[in-house]
Amino acid sequence: MKIAYYCFFGLFALLGTYFVLTSLLGRFSLYNAPQLQAKLVLAVAALVAASLLYWAYQLGEQQSRWGAGIGAILLAVLAFQGLIFIGAFLFGGKGL
Repeated sequence: MKIAYYCFFGLFALLGTYFVLTSLLGRFSLYNAPQLQAKLVLAVAALVAASLLYWAYQLGEQQSRWGAGIGAILLAVLAFQGLIFIGAFLFGGKGL
């Protein structure tokens, strides 16, 4: 369980960091949403996911609750994707 925790944590932390940095520095498209609103939605989703990943770190690394840590990592991924989808639905308009 410990190995799976570290694999998930490392993979999703690296992929999330790469995606957020490239999207904030480049042109992030959230269907037809204006760039400022799209980047704000991305920043909020990234902050929520980062706080959930920190919680996963506390569960796994500090408390040795590896299964709960994996669950928190998966929750962070779902929260990130859910917030992006909600932002696209709210600000994307006709494109969604």
